[in-house]
Amino acid sequence: SQERWHTVSESTANFDKDFGEHSINALAGFAYETWRTTVTDLEAVGFTNDLIQTIPNANLAGGETVQFEEALISYLGRVNYAYADRYLVSASIRRDGSSKFGPDSKFGWFPAVSAGWIVTNEKFLPKSYFLESLKIRASYGVTGNNNGIGEYDHLGLIAPVGTGFDQIGYNALNIENPNLQWEKLVEFNPGIDASFLAGKINLSFDWYTRTSQDLLLQVPIPGVTGFETALVNRGEVKNEGFEIELVTRNMTKRNFSWTSSFIVNRNVNTLVDFAGADGL
Repeated sequence: SQERWHTVSESTANFDKDFGEHSINALAGFAYETWRTTVTDLEAVGFTNDLIQTIPNANLAGGETVQFEEALISYLGRVNYAYADRYLVSASIRRDGSSKFGPDSKFGWFPAVSAGWIVTNEKFLPKSYFLESLKIRASYGVTGNNNGIGEYDHLGLIAPVGTGFDQIGYNALNIENPNLQWEKLVEFNPGIDASFLAGKINLSFDWYTRTSQDLLLQVPIPGVTGFETALVNRGEVKNEGFEIELVTRNMTKRNFSWTSSFIVNRNVNTLVDFAGADGL
């Protein structure tokens, strides 16, 4: 049998204020999540009646119970500011903590900031049928990742093993690493959005660079330790490229519409460091 519990608690506070040509929106929040799973397995043989295959109708041959938990806690804040519907700025920060990591590295800081300039709302640029809108934007942010590892991999785990003398011993399953911490994804993304001919032609251009740092990897270690690998924060992967999207509104009728979309992109994936192995 298997039993799973997922508990979520979120609390946020919002603030909105407009004064003149200025607009501010702010948010502060707190989130807490827990996952708890219990798996129970029983094995039975020698049913006294094959038509009644239940546990009380047989001899127990074995069984086990497995239970694991995970908790995630987050503190977050965000501020959006706009001036005269031309200049847009947003800044946010998160502090996330995961029970998967060591006691001194459970928490990580993850900031982000973005800015936009709506050029076509400037007074020096007259309204034009050809150029309906033009926006220049850029963003920078850091996010964390705790996937890909177990709930207790930062601990030194042991498992019972028979000794052959009617006694139970214990074997180590891994090497303890209390310094395990969050993987980090650092991204920088400038871009341009433009609309022409009353929205009939829409063009977007994005350039990006994404760097994954402190990757959680199993790296080879000397066999004298009794293990082949150990889990560490080691490695870096970089992705960079661009994407161009062209959307055209070819025809719009009462009962019929026709639009086209064209996308061109290029991505370069560079393995900067993979547990000591460099390359592309």
